[in-house]
Amino acid sequence: MLHRAGSWLLGLTLLAALSGCSTKELPRGAEVIDRVDVVGAELVEEKGVKQSLATSKTERVLGGLLEGIPLLTFLDALTVEYHTFDRYVLQRDLERVRRYYRARGFYAAEVTAGRVVPSDQGHVRVEIVVAEGDPVLLEDAQLEFPDWQRAFRANLTMRDAINDFRSKPRVSGEPLPRFDEERYDQAKEEVLRALTDNGFARGTVTGKASVDLPRRRARVQFEVSAGPRCHFSKVTLEGLGEIPEGPVRSAIGFEQGDDYSTARIDAARHAIADLQVFGSVEIEAALSSAQASAKTDIPIIIRFQPIKLRAVKVGLGAEVGSQIDAHGIVGWEDRNFIGGLRRITIETRPGLVFFPTRLETMVSQAPTDVLPEAELRIDFKQPAFPEGRT
Repeated sequence: MLHRAGSWLLGLTLLAALSGCSTKELPRGAEVIDRVDVVGAELVEEKGVKQSLATSKTERVLGGLLEGIPLLTFLDALTVEYHTFDRYVLQRDLERVRRYYRARGFYAAEVTAGRVVPSDQGHVRVEIVVAEGDPVLLEDAQLEFPDWQRAFRANLTMRDAINDFRSKPRVSGEPLPRFDEERYDQAKEEVLRALTDNGFARGTVTGKASVDLPRRRARVQFEVSAGPRCHFSKVTLEGLGEIPEGPVRSAIGFEQGDDYSTARIDAARHAIADLQVFGSVEIEAALSSAQASAKTDIPIIIRFQPIKLRAVKVGLGAEVGSQIDAHGIVGWEDRNFIGGLRRITIETRPGLVFFPTRLETMVSQAPTDVLPEAELRIDFKQPAFPEGRT
């Protein structure tokens, strides 16, 4: 007992000693940033503005609640992430704020000041003052697509994307959506995706935006070229190891000669992941090489990193509920059982049941018997049954 008490007191002494130590030293004259505030951020969320800054506040566990608490201060000292003030970084941050507002449609926004307010212990609070002004609103968005008859289905999808861009989202009190660069880029991606999902792997999309600053209005035009209709060429599989090729190709779901489609490539990626035998899968469409730039047959290379296919599981467990028991767990799994990616799992659970004690009688009723039990579970899965992606 005395030995335990002495060990406990020694532990408390060491903990108290550590609580007075600081594990991180700051440069002489460094000013620690306690807070960063964006004053005047009303129409644009302040959190988004702060995320665009390089200047940031010092981060502490639980917001600094542990600082100054005996025996816990050392945890704060171990985990604190100091951020110090740099006037040159702040100057660049002011320009970042202007750029951020412009990207959100606030072309008239002005950053009027970057204030540094001293606080306790030589720390500082940084304030960035913004005059937001009025946003530029999206007046119109048009689609120029001369090839629409060759790509009728893609054209319908494009027009849906443009209509959404032109009409959503609207902020309460504003008659039109804001001209937001992120939404503009997203609309271009959706228009391009409409082409590549429908066989036009070499389609192009060019966006042109004109902004009328006095009127605070913007007009956008998307110019689209479908290019030739493309097909999948040879589908090459690399890194399969001992994994059989047949079930993998069934999961891929497309083959040489099929119409090219990024949607089918994405579906193949998910179907391959569902086989649960690969740590990672990389699908590359050979579109960028100079020699292939004019070809309509697109080679596909799929690179695999298989996981360990066989495993033995050993462990201990307990159950407290309608019965109380302790049991062992012994299992074996093979994800390529006799080939074909057949998956078999065999697991047995030998144990002892403390009868008749249950959860609600643990305190009032002691067990009168210890009974043996055993459970055997066998799972078997056959891939590609009844079809390739099952």
